[in-house]
Amino acid sequence: MKKILATLFLLIAIPAFGQYQRLITSAPVAGTNEVQTLTFSGAGTGNFYLSWNGRVTPAIAWSATTATIDSNIQTGLNSIFGVGNTQVVSGTISSGNGTVLVDFQEAYAKQPSGATIAFAIDSTGGTESVALTTPGVLATYRSAPIGAMLLESDVPAWWINTGTVLFSPTWTKVVGSSVNILTVTDTLTKDTSTTGQTLIGTPLQVTAGAYQTWTFDVTIEDSSSSSGGISFGWLLPSGATIYSCGIGQTTSVAAVSFDNIIASATAGSVVSTAASGAAYAGYTCRGRFTTGATAGAVVFEFLKGTSGTAILKKNSIATFKRVS
Repeated sequence: MKKILATLFLLIAIPAFGQYQRLITSAPVAGTNEVQTLTFSGAGTGNFYLSWNGRVTPAIAWSATTATIDSNIQTGLNSIFGVGNTQVVSGTISSGNGTVLVDFQEAYAKQPSGATIAFAIDSTGGTESVALTTPGVLATYRSAPIGAMLLESDVPAWWINTGTVLFSPTWTKVVGSSVNILTVTDTLTKDTSTTGQTLIGTPLQVTAGAYQTWTFDVTIEDSSSSSGGISFGWLLPSGATIYSCGIGQTTSVAAVSFDNIIASATAGSVVSTAASGAAYAGYTCRGRFTTGATAGAVVFEFLKGTSGTAILKKNSIATFKRVS
């Protein structure tokens, strides 16, 4: 019965392939196994004891035969850490003197071990010491199951755990994994108007980091109190480039005006010349911008073509998607 309950617990606790997904802000850390080095100097016959975090091994017999002393140390460490969680490897040891490496694995893999092994008791007549030669580094989502996915937000990209050993994930970037994982949508919550001929900002904007590329899709419902119409533009951080291709409806439902914007804070063609009292006109644009070394806000702007009042209606919307 206990075995059945334990199996059920594992099935519930470990997510199935594809169900384990986490968002990360930078590339995952592979992690590093900790390595500690035991050094024997001038040892003779006798026993010694190793300790770790308050646990002490049974007596370990010193031996001038390398394979024997390695095996004896491994048996002793197994009593503290469990079988398979450490691996004893010969370093420079010869005739019972020199270094022996202890590599932390499996349950102790890819993380700091938490303490340094010590010689608790030594009756070999020699001088022994222990040093932390390779600090353990915690792997990103160390306990992730095989096939787990990580979504990196700064590139963006997908990573998958292709490792086959529990607690030792191997994070492999999925080839061609650039994806539109960051999407920002802004909607006007009230009418926004201007009577000026200088571009002014709107709440339709996004904050972009340095050296990023975004696409955008803007849909505006607008009106003008005179046939002077409306012009649109974009405010960009220093060093950014943009290409915005738009189309606007005029007073005639069948008539449209095209609009291309390729520079920051530059007004495009006059569009959307629906007169006051007429049905609201529409404007839509799509495009791409790429920032340089300077991060900052990318803001959708507008102005009045000549005179009167230009109005952007409530529920006008802009969607920004980061692609690299």
